[in-house]
Amino acid sequence: MRGLLAGAAMLASAGMVAARAAETTPYHNVRFGFSVEAPAGWIPDQPPENGDGATFRAPDQRAFVAAFGHFVLQSFADEVQGLFAEHDGEVDTLKRSGKDWAVVSGVREDTIFYRRGMISCRGTVWNEVDIEYPASKKKEFDALVVKVAGSLKPGVGAYAGPCR
Repeated sequence: MRGLLAGAAMLASAGMVAARAAETTPYHNVRFGFSVEAPAGWIPDQPPENGDGATFRAPDQRAFVAAFGHFVLQSFADEVQGLFAEHDGEVDTLKRSGKDWAVVSGVREDTIFYRRGMISCRGTVWNEVDIEYPASKKKEFDALVVKVAGSLKPGVGAYAGPCR
């Protein structure tokens, strides 16, 4: 009986951690107009002076979410190529793209990365969310990654002009 109770307690505890990990708070970028859900309780870095986005760090500093935008200087294909470019030590496990979006995910040493970008404002703005976290916490972060990455939405930015 004790074993069953201990097992149930562990499952309930894991479920509570996963539920807390999926709690978010809205972030809206005025410059480029995009919005995304940031993890609740994570600490924002000092925002960049140019207002292109924000970075939020887990309280233990072992994970982060960065959301940002920039003007498209060449083409959607070039943006996707930049997103898909492997950085030092990265091994991609997923690469997908659609008409106006792209996703890449993989590992670098003991870290999982997930990057989702989308083109908006009639092809003039790139919006992106990058998430990195310890591979050992994959199960805990699955719900958070789905929620945060799926929440990235384009909008009308102060400097991007009318986009819709």
